[in-house]
Amino acid sequence: DEFLENGSLYHTNLLIESLIRVPLVIGRIPPADGGASGRFYDGMARHVDVLPTIAVEVGGDLPKFGQGSSLAGILTGDSDWQAGYSIAEGDFCTSINKGSWKMMYVDTAGVYQLFKLDEDPLGLVDVRERYPMEAERLKTILDEYLQSAAQMQQGLGVELSEDALKRLRALGYIE
Repeated sequence: DEFLENGSLYHTNLLIESLIRVPLVIGRIPPADGGASGRFYDGMARHVDVLPTIAVEVGGDLPKFGQGSSLAGILTGDSDWQAGYSIAEGDFCTSINKGSWKMMYVDTAGVYQLFKLDEDPLGLVDVRERYPMEAERLKTILDEYLQSAAQMQQGLGVELSEDALKRLRALGYIE
């Protein structure tokens, strides 16, 4: 949610860093030996990784449909795990963050923008012209994601009750 930092309130569809780069906190029961149970990981996690993580942690099956990977490696201290990139989606744009780079695709305008976040932490200056190889690399990953997501959505329609639709409208998720 925004609280007037960028002139808007509540749910907007801007994929600015202050809205999409948020901490993920996963609670766990302390170990029986009384030792420390906390762990800090300074990498990226994605919202699509939360469901597979919960499934693995409770001993359940991984979902048949969906994207994402379990974050269990982080919880156990496995340093090999890395998301590598994170995707964010709004009503009219999609972005990918990978390291210090961010590419955003604005579908209403058919425009790609590239931001170098270590030089421009807020992601305000499009540097696509200065870094064409990086732009093409991220565009390829983003386009593959968009194609995969579109294919996954086909045929997976869910019928919602009138009560569920009412609650989603009240939250501003649908009109």
